[in-house]
Amino acid sequence: MGGLGLLLDENGGGSRTMASIHALVADSAVVADWLTLAGTELVVGTSEPFSELASTPMAFREAETALEIARRRTTQAGRHRGAQRTVVRLDEVDLASWLLARREAPQLEDKLRKFVATLNLDDDLIEALIVYLALDQDVGRSARHLYVHANTVRYRLRKCEELLGTPMSSTATIANLYLAFQDDVLALQDQIEFLAR
Repeated sequence: MGGLGLLLDENGGGSRTMASIHALVADSAVVADWLTLAGTELVVGTSEPFSELASTPMAFREAETALEIARRRTTQAGRHRGAQRTVVRLDEVDLASWLLARREAPQLEDKLRKFVATLNLDDDLIEALIVYLALDQDVGRSARHLYVHANTVRYRLRKCEELLGTPMSSTATIANLYLAFQDDVLALQDQIEFLAR
C-alpha cells in the first residue's frame, strides 16, 4: 500500500460516541505527517505497524485501544492549557497507559478512586502530588512550578502520606498514585513541554 490508506469503517458518532474513521495505512513518513496534521483537528489512535493481512483484526483492536488512550488524553488536555496528545500510536504507548486503556471499567476506576478518596478533600495536596509525579518526583522543580518553597511541597507530600496511610518512598505507593492520576500527570507534562517551546 503506497497511498495514505484504504478506508475500512466510519462511525459518524452519536450523542454518546465520538466520530471515528478506521483506515489501513502504510507505515511511512507521508502517513506519519498526515496523521500529525489530522491530529490537530481529530483524535487519532493507530496500531503497531504490521505486515500480514491475517494480523488485521488484532491491529484493529490495537488501534481501538490507542484511540481510547487518545480520547482520555484529549479529555484531560482540555483541563490544561497547551496540552496536546491527540495522535496516539500504540507502539509508542507506555505500559501503564496500555493497561489502563484495557481496564475493565468501572471496577478499576472505582478501586483507583477509593485509593485516593482521602486526598480529594484538599485541592492543594492533589495539585502538589500531580506536579511531583509529572516532574519525576523532583521536590525542587515541583516547588518552582507551584511557586512555593520546597518545604511546602515536602509538607504536602507528608500530608498525602498521612491521609493515604502509606509512605511516598514506597514504589507501590508511587505506582498506585501514578495509575490514579495518570491522565492528569500526562496532561501536565504536555502543558509543561508546550510552554517550554
